[in-house]
Amino acid sequence: MDAYDAQMNAMRRVVAPVPAAAAVTVPKTVYAREDLCGKEFQLEELEDKEECETEVWLNEDGSVSLGASNGPLVRDYAGEWHLLETAGVGYQPFRMRLTRRFESPG
Repeated sequence: MDAYDAQMNAMRRVVAPVPAAAAVTVPKTVYAREDLCGKEFQLEELEDKEECETEVWLNEDGSVSLGASNGPLVRDYAGEWHLLETAGVGYQPFRMRLTRRFESPG
């Protein structure tokens, strides 16, 4: 086993699932900014037949921090989030932009 495989195996053991109740995509649920700040979420990704999870924290300054992942190794990332406050009373959709560059396993 090479270093890449060893790191991937170690990260798979670290990742603990976040309860489904923490998901932001629940229909007809209203969230305020304070409900989301500083909370940990799980980003679930599907690409072709591959599936991975990444820990995501929504910071008070509107930035995003990443934690453990069982996906490809991330070299660097940038992320931001906000609630679309101009959408109207009682409906403020969540928006997150996340850009990542990955390590090549070779």
